[in-house]
Amino acid sequence: MDRKEKAARVTGWLNAGVDPAQVAAWAGHSVTVLMRVYVRCIVGRDDIARKRIEAAFQDEEEELQESEDDHPEATGDDDE
Repeated sequence: MDRKEKAARVTGWLNAGVDPAQVAAWAGHSVTVLMRVYVRCIVGRDDIARKRIEAAFQDEEEELQESEDDHPEATGDDDE
């Protein structure tokens, strides 16, 4: 595999969302080298990252609400 082909594959993997540690291993780089060389090639990941963060917080809020619904005594609202 020549240099351009390797760069294209690495960039493609990163843009597809493959974990950088895995990409570094496949490419034969350290994560530090991978990010220094290829970070400028990662595009369009901001929206995906924001959506994942929002989904994670939404899931946490739903789990907390379900827990409170299942165990109302855990909320501290037992002023009866």
